[in-house]
Amino acid sequence: MKRFIRTLSLVLALTLALSCAAFSAFAAGHPFTDVKSGSWYESAVETVYSEGIMEGKSETKFAPNAQMTRAELVTVLCRLSGEEAEGMGEKLSYTDTKKTAWYADSVAWAAECELVTGYPDGSFKPNAPILRQELAKLIVSFLEHMNVTEKGTPLAESFTDTDSFPKWAAEFIEKLRETGLVGGDDSGAFNPKNNASRAEIATVITRLLPLMETQPDNETDPPVIDPPVIDPENFDIWKPGKIMRVAEKQEPFYTSGNNYTSYLNWRLYVPDDYNPAKKYPVLLFLHGAGESGTDNTRQLTNLVYDLYNQMSSSIRDTICIYPQTPGGWKSESLHALMEHVASLYSTDPDRYYVVGLSMGGHGTWDVICEYPDYFAAAVPICGAGNTANAPVIADMPIYIVHGAKDDTVPVSCSRDMYKALKAAGSTAVIYEELPDYNHDAWNYVGDHEEIMVWMFKQTK
Repeated sequence: MKRFIRTLSLVLALTLALSCAAFSAFAAGHPFTDVKSGSWYESAVETVYSEGIMEGKSETKFAPNAQMTRAELVTVLCRLSGEEAEGMGEKLSYTDTKKTAWYADSVAWAAECELVTGYPDGSFKPNAPILRQELAKLIVSFLEHMNVTEKGTPLAESFTDTDSFPKWAAEFIEKLRETGLVGGDDSGAFNPKNNASRAEIATVITRLLPLMETQPDNETDPPVIDPPVIDPENFDIWKPGKIMRVAEKQEPFYTSGNNYTSYLNWRLYVPDDYNPAKKYPVLLFLHGAGESGTDNTRQLTNLVYDLYNQMSSSIRDTICIYPQTPGGWKSESLHALMEHVASLYSTDPDRYYVVGLSMGGHGTWDVICEYPDYFAAAVPICGAGNTANAPVIADMPIYIVHGAKDDTVPVSCSRDMYKALKAAGSTAVIYEELPDYNHDAWNYVGDHEEIMVWMFKQTK
C-alpha cells in the first residue's frame, strides 16, 4: 500500500465547486481575505492552497485561527500520502463515523495505516479539535508510515514545558521537535493540550513537504534515461480493460522553487509503424483530479480510449504523452516532459497539442498561457483559467467545451475565458456549451470526433 511520493504537487486536486474568481486568485497566490499580507502564516497558506493540500472554509475565507478537526487532519495526511483510499470508508466501524461521510475514506485509510485509533467507547470523534499533542503523534506516525527519514533544522533546542507532556505523547513531541517541524511559543513552550489551528497545521505541512522528497546529490550528473523500447508485436493498443505497456517510466523534472528534484509519472504512445524519417505531431493529455495518483495507470481512465477509437482519429498517427500527477499540474514539468520526448523521437514542433479535462482543463489553460508559442492548439474541457492571461493566447486556436449543468467547475469559468479571449481579439477560439451535461463534458468530446479533427488541422 505504501507508495513514496516524490513530487511537491502531492495532493489530489479538489473537486469542490470553486468559482472562477477563486481560480483567478489562485494564480496570484490565494483568494482568502482573512489571510493578512505579511502575517506569519501567509506563505504557508499560499503553499498548501496552491498545492491543493488544504482548501478554505469558503471561497474567500481560510479561517487561519479556527481549530483543525481530527477528520480534517487525517484527510490532509491522506492526500499527502498519495495512497489510494477511495472506497475504504466501507470498512469503517467507528460508532460516530458514517461510511458516506466526506472524510470516511481518509479516516479508514488512517486507521488501516495505524495512524489513528478510536476511543474506548468505539467512537472516532471526527469533529473534535486536534490537540497539539495529538498532532505530534499523527505527524510522527505519518512520517514513519511514509518511510521519511530526512530531518530539517530543529527550531528549538528543547521545550520549557516538558513536565506537562503526557507520558504517551512525550516521545512523539520530541521527535517532532527533532524533525524541525515545530518550535515553541514566545516562552519556549509546546503547549501540548492547546488546540492546533489551521494556520499552524498549514505551517507544519509546508515544513514537512521538503522532507518527503529524496534530496539529490548535486555533485553527481543527472541520470541517463534510455529511450523506451517498443515491441509492436507485444503491444496492446488500448483494448478495453487494457493499459499501454510502453514507456512506463518515472522521470525527474524540476517542479518547485525548492532545490530538489520532483517526479512525474507518465506513459507514452508511439505509433507502431513509427518511422524516424517522418515528423510526428505530439499530443499532451492532462487527466482530472479523480485520476490523480502514483499508479501510472488511472490517467487513462477518462476520454483516452474514446479518442483513440474515434473512427477517423488522427491520434493513431500521433505521439501521445499521458502524465499522471498526485495532484495539481506544473507547467514547467509538462514542458520539460514534452521536450524530453522530443529528444527521443522525431516530432513536428509546429503540431504540438494539449487536451485536458477538469483539473486537466485548468492545467491546459495554465500551460498554454505559460508557453503560448509552444502549442498549435488546445482543447480545455470543463476547466478554468485566468482571464487576465487572455491577451497572451489570443492568437491560439482553442476549442473550449463545458457542461451547462456543471456543479464542480462552474460553467461561468469557460464563459468568462471565452469572453476574455474575444475581447482580446481572438478569432480562433470556439466555445461549445453543452446544455444537458454536468461535469462530464469529456464524454461529449469522446463521442464527437469533429473536435479532434479540428484540432489536428491546426498548425503554428
